[in-house]
Amino acid sequence: MPLNTILYIDHDATSTYTDGVFGEPDGRDIQKIPSGAIVPLSLLNIHTLKLPNHLSEEEQKILVEIRMFEEGNLENNEEYTIAYVRHDLPSENSYLFEAFALSHAKAAEYFSAALAKTRSIDLIVPAIMVYGSFYDGTTPPGKNDLFLHLGDNESYAAIYQEGHYIAHRSLESLAALAAECGCERETLFRVLCERGVVEDNYPPEESAKCLLIQDALSAIDKIATCLDEKFPQPIYLIGEPGSGKTFLLNLLYDRWYEERHVILIETPFITPLSFLYQLIRHKGVVAEGEDIERLRVQATKLYRGTDHVVMIDEAQLLSVEMREFVRMLSDSQAFWFLLAMHKKEGEAILQAPHFKSRPHRVVELSCLTPNECKNYLYRELLRIGYSDIDELSPSLIKKAHRISGGNFRNFKKLFYHFFHLLHYTNAHQKTKYLHPSSCTITMAAMSAELIHD
Repeated sequence: MPLNTILYIDHDATSTYTDGVFGEPDGRDIQKIPSGAIVPLSLLNIHTLKLPNHLSEEEQKILVEIRMFEEGNLENNEEYTIAYVRHDLPSENSYLFEAFALSHAKAAEYFSAALAKTRSIDLIVPAIMVYGSFYDGTTPPGKNDLFLHLGDNESYAAIYQEGHYIAHRSLESLAALAAECGCERETLFRVLCERGVVEDNYPPEESAKCLLIQDALSAIDKIATCLDEKFPQPIYLIGEPGSGKTFLLNLLYDRWYEERHVILIETPFITPLSFLYQLIRHKGVVAEGEDIERLRVQATKLYRGTDHVVMIDEAQLLSVEMREFVRMLSDSQAFWFLLAMHKKEGEAILQAPHFKSRPHRVVELSCLTPNECKNYLYRELLRIGYSDIDELSPSLIKKAHRISGGNFRNFKKLFYHFFHLLHYTNAHQKTKYLHPSSCTITMAAMSAELIHD
């Protein structure tokens, strides 16, 4: 066997890999070859957490392991291999960790057929990490890539920046995606292999099929994909009041402010003149007078061909004059706009002829899932140092999700009243209501006027 040969393990299948070529392993040499295995996401416990950036590498490693056992649903009587990816958050003086834990018992069962052939597995890699092998170290600065894996058992999107893994998101399986798109699994598989998820690859009579596929993907992934297109076009983020549009804009701002020029306008009560001043100032340039046309030309020159996004929250409140001005700037194909609007008003605006007739993208936010509610709540509580997270059991969070209807604003409102209630009961020693319970969740919901009996 060549010295650069490895044994590649995918579940119960084994093959050799030498200089980009796969082959059949020789039973006589199989135990002598270094081995590596791909681990599916379903086999991993994955948890996201923050730690201060002044900690040493060893302190980070220890605290990540402790937090994984406390918060990552790990069993105390099991052995795990724990690894993590770290992202710098300079604006918060902290690191964001995405930690992965693999149970030794689950791994032994999953790879039992392969382990019967080889003595051990030398390297284990989460499936979302393998795409780094596509890069040769010459990736252009600021380049983002989105990899989609659509499988029968699990699907996910993995985002890479400059050749390095950034984040992932689980997606619906290939069969579930086919059901949403109203076609057979085999048909969808063939279409995706031939045309992918880029609308330009579809003939006009089949463009709706591509849109159905895109709509089944997550909001962040879809926005990231839109921003990587060649020609700028407005992106409309729509959702019911309280669905999390503002939260998502702030999340995107925190995620992108180091990699592209990001402008977030939270109050839409602006005029074309003040808007142009704001765009120009964000570039660190002095505005050239007060003439609208001259300022428009100046701003267009500053932003054309640059990596940026201008995000406007509550954009349904923009004046008619301002909406038309944004449309005019968008027509120049120099600006990337992301406009967040309430669903009803936004859909009405987009039906207007001068908006409907122009290229644009729409990303719709749906209700939160129970797991998304849990992750948000845990993350926010950890951020403020709340130490009794284990008292907020999954069943209590599911009840809160059911009462709030998955509406992000109502979910936050419920827990605002919930913690006020716990503060009161502890301050006045109401012993029956000192700790989180189904009763205190119900009482908080009544206080928040989410239920009335």
